[in-house]
Parts: sequence; structure tokens; C-alpha cells
Amino acid sequence: MKLINESLLEITIDFLKEVRETNGICLVGLIEDLEKIMESPNFSDDKQPPLRRRRITDEVDN
Repeated sequence: MKLINESLLEITIDFLKEVRETNGICLVGLIEDLEKIMESPNFSDDKQPPLRRRRITDEVDN
């Protein structure tokens, strides 16, 4: 199950990076949170607290 979750997170991170680059949407915080989850040695659906919610804005990365 862990491998499936890691694969889904990798796909999600790649997708969000592509969306950010093509649409100029600021998703940096969400991407960073997902990457931190993947890097965590205790990565598991059962042990992870819910992520804090962030507002998605139309700000363009400079």
C-alpha cells in the first residue's frame, strides 16, 4: 500500500508543478507539503495528520 501511495503522490506533485508552470497559479505551498509527506520516514495514510488548508491564488511566480 505504501508504494501505491508514494506513486500517487509523485504523480500529484508532477501534475501540480505542470499546472503551476502552465497557468501561473501559485501552488508552491501545496507542492511543498506533499513533498514533505513523501520524504517523511513514517509515511502512512494512518499516521499522517490532515494537511493545513491553503488558499490557491492567481499570483504569478516571479
